[in-house]
This record gives sequence, C-alpha cells and structure tokens, in this order.
Amino acid sequence: MSVEPLPNARPYDLIREHIEELYAEAKNFADGEPIATPGQAEAVQTLMRQIQQAEKAADAERVKENEPFDTGKAEVQSRYASLIGNTKAVKGKTVQAVEALKACLAPWLKKLDDEQKAKAEAARLVAEKAIQDAADAMRQAQGANLADREDAEQKVAEAQAAQKAAKEAENARPQASGFGRAATLRTTYKAVLVDAQVAAGAYWKQDPTAFNAFLQKLADADVASGQRTIPGFDVVEEKTVV
Repeated sequence: MSVEPLPNARPYDLIREHIEELYAEAKNFADGEPIATPGQAEAVQTLMRQIQQAEKAADAERVKENEPFDTGKAEVQSRYASLIGNTKAVKGKTVQAVEALKACLAPWLKKLDDEQKAKAEAARLVAEKAIQDAADAMRQAQGANLADREDAEQKVAEAQAAQKAAKEAENARPQASGFGRAATLRTTYKAVLVDAQVAAGAYWKQDPTAFNAFLQKLADADVASGQRTIPGFDVVEEKTVV
C-alpha cells in the first residue's frame, strides 16, 4: 500500500493519512467474525505487519520532531542542575548549602526543644497541683463562710491560669528567627520493620487486594526471569500472537 504525497504536506500529515487508511482496513477484518481461511489469515498478518511498520515510522518521526526541544531542554536542565538540582545523581549548590546549614541548626534547636519540654513538664505538674488544690478548696468551702468561698474561687482561677500556661508551654516550638520564615524542628515518624511475617499478615487483613497485587508483581517478575515453580502460585502457559 502506498500513499500519494500531499502538496506541501508535513511528514506527520502523510503518516497520519497512512495510519488512518490502515486502521480503516483493520476494521474490515476486526468485525467480530473469526478467520476461516488461510488467505484471510495471511491478509490479516500482512496488514498487522504494515500497521507495526507504520507505527515504527511514526515513532521515529516523533523522535525527530522532538529533538530540538529535547536538546534545548537538556541544556537548560544541565545548567540549572548544578545550581538547584535535587536528584540522586545531582545536588545543586543551593541544596547542598541548605542541607549543611540545617545540620548546623539541628543541635541548637534540639537543645532548645529539650529545655522547652522540661519547662512544659514543670508547668504541667504545677497545673495538676493547682487543680487538685482548687478541688480540695471547693469541697471544704462552707456555703456560709464567704472567706472560704472566695479562697476556693481564687484557687480555681489560679488552676485555670496554670492550665493555660501549661498548654502554652506544651505547644511552644524552638525557633531560629531571622530573614524570612523562622527555622524550627519538624517531628516525623518512620516505620522500622522488625517482624516481616507479622507485618505481612496485618497488611493482608487490612487490604488483601493491594497485598495480593504486590505478590502478583513479585511472581510476574519471577516468571519473566524463567522460574516456573512459585510457592502459592500456579504458573499457567499462555500463547499470544506476536
């Protein structure tokens, strides 16, 4: 099958027209009716190879058209990577500098954080005692004794103030202030695997579909590498057209 060149046509236009013609012809065969003769099988195989050939030509033209953009983008990426890159292969000067400065600040902020935690604990103990004192005073206050009543109410107010101070101390965060946003510590958590079997059982119960998909991925990789016996799996032979 050949395509007559279009006047002033771009390569893309020619490729598109050719593929659309092949697609239209494929619809004639892929109509739900099974192949019944060797001639039909040969025609389908020929058309399939023509489509694959057209696909390869289209991809080559795509790469060719993209080349100026890819080259320009690669040059820009390379220039800026030395300054701001943050990948496994390249860490730019800004990334390296910020990481080093954060390492300098970390011990100082940790010291402030430890001191703040000690203050928060002391404030919590003061608040607990104030609450207990206020509760005791309220129980002992007699309705006819205004002095006792006033003393109890004063202790309640003191307990409320102590609670507020304790809460503020608990929420306080160490900071290094200066230009722009203050530097502080961020609390994060990470999971450390200690028993794989227990973890596997728990995650399987939590989301068996996702867990089975993970197992399937491991098994598919083993089959692709040549293994034909996999515990917990049946390796089934399949045949596909190539």
